[in-house]
Order: sequence, then structure tokens, then C-alpha cells
Amino acid sequence: MIATKQIIRSILCIGLAASVLGCADRYPETKVPPMPSISSEPQLYKPTIESEYLIQVGDSLSIKSYFNSNLNQDVIVLPDGRISLILLRDVMAAGKTAAELTRELEQGYGTLKYLNSPDVTVVVKELSNEKVYVDGEVKYPAVVAMKGPMTLMQSIATVGGIMTTANTSQVLLIRRQATGEAKTYQFDMQKVLKNEVPDIYLRRADIVYVPRSDIAEANLWVNMYLSNMLPSWLRNDFNYLIPVGSQSTTVTTK
Repeated sequence: MIATKQIIRSILCIGLAASVLGCADRYPETKVPPMPSISSEPQLYKPTIESEYLIQVGDSLSIKSYFNSNLNQDVIVLPDGRISLILLRDVMAAGKTAAELTRELEQGYGTLKYLNSPDVTVVVKELSNEKVYVDGEVKYPAVVAMKGPMTLMQSIATVGGIMTTANTSQVLLIRRQATGEAKTYQFDMQKVLKNEVPDIYLRRADIVYVPRSDIAEANLWVNMYLSNMLPSWLRNDFNYLIPVGSQSTTVTTK
């Protein structure tokens, strides 16, 4: 039995070492670049302030008329960018400012003979895509609504913070570029906590992903291996010590 345990221990250590080595190079900087520095791209470290907000698909709009209450209506911008209105039916709204859409609706209602001097105001009630997605080794992965400027660290705090299994030195930020292409960066939270680099501001629809640490990946590999591959008679009272870098992980199975 002792020889059998030694063989199994060797097999596990080899497999675990391969797993850890694979984890250590999961995000090489040649493929997943670090966030640009504040000197090269300072706009990443400032909240975005748009000169004019353009209506987006999924936005909730409120159409109000002071003199013609029958025109009052709450609508959602449909996937094709249009809104369905009383009397005017479908009107393209996406890509326009609230002021531009207001003028267009007044002109449209003005062509109707039974409306005298129609007045309308377009109010954006709720923004559809002012949110970010936080996933991975955080306590409560969630879609986080952005009520104002939000940094990467704030988004993680909003979902309850990180787990003890998190790899905080390679937090991933996936951001959609103006071309439509998604680009992934890695961000070192530890440098922010040490005041070595500033925190970055998120943009709408950003995805923040906190990966597992190497040791967490190793423990997961061991648990999966013992649970799914080894027969139960080999798992009984099987204790072993596995070196991981400068640390060691002791696993006891019953």
C-alpha cells in the first residue's frame, strides 16, 4: 500500500506541476497586454464625459406634451433603433440626441391636421448600456449599473470584493473598441493598492474578469482528479504534500 501511495503521489505531483506551469503563463503580455500607462493614455484614468448623449438601443424614453396629454408616452428603443409612437408609428431614435429627436417629432406631429401647434419633449429616463459586467473570483458576480463614474476597483467592491482564490495581479479587462473589436488588457490590482499606479475608469459594457490564482487552480485540479478518476479505495486516508512555488499545499482526503 505504501508503494501504491508513493506512485499515486508521484503521478499527482507531475500532473499538478503541469497544471501550475500552464496557469503561470495563461496571460503572457505578448497576447494580453497590460493596461497602458497614464503617461501614454491619460484618458483611461479619467471619467468619460460626453459632450452630447446619443440615444442607444434599449434606452427608455419618455415623450411628454404639455398641451396634448394624449401624446404622452413611455417607449423603449427597439433593436432596430426605432420607437413606436402614437399617430407617428415608427420613428428612428438611435444615434440622435434628445433635442434632435424632439425637433423631429414636433415636425412629424405638425403635419397632422388635427393637432394645433404640437409640443413635445423627449426625456431619456433610463440608459440601457450604462453597466459593466464583473465575473470570476469575486463574491457575487453581477451586472453592475453605472450611476456615475466608476473605477475598476470600485466595480469589484460593488460585488463584494475578491475571493481568497483570486489572482489579483492579472485581472482582465475586456473592452469594445470603436471598430467593434473587443480587446483584452491585464491589470495589476496590487499596484493600485500599493499606490504604484492609479486606478482606471471603466466604460460602458466593459467586462471585468478576476481569474483564479495558480494555487487555486492547482487545488481545483487535485480535487477534480481525486473525485473523478481515482477509485475510492485509493482516496481513503490518503494524505500528501505538494510543493507549489515557494509554498506547499497539504491535501487530506477521506
